[in-house]
Amino acid sequence: MKETEKAWLACAIDSEGWVGWSVRYEHRRRYPTIKIANTSRPFLEEVSRIIRREVGAGSIHAEPRPRRPNNKLLHTFHLLGKKACTILEECLPYLIVKHGKALELQSYKPLTPRESQRLVKHHRNRYSK
Repeated sequence: MKETEKAWLACAIDSEGWVGWSVRYEHRRRYPTIKIANTSRPFLEEVSRIIRREVGAGSIHAEPRPRRPNNKLLHTFHLLGKKACTILEECLPYLIVKHGKALELQSYKPLTPRESQRLVKHHRNRYSK
């Protein structure tokens, strides 16, 4: 990835993105995640083009906001797992707002079996009411 693309992508993540852990209860795992949301699909297609060329993954989903006359359709780019860590590592020197969270995600380790059981139990207790 070119340095200008790294800087541009870091700016997109810092300003329009979310970096954190996504939990997949059916798989009993947590994944490092990058999400970038915007109402401009061409903007996210450029994000997708850069990231797909680098790691070959990621997807764009349309997520409608509450139905009000002035709201636009919201598009979100998602990238999960080690590939998200790879992108964050490349953009790390240019990240400002999300720099700390990106460092935290670099220590990604799969959950132990005990942590997985605790996660599923917590999920069942929280959402079975």
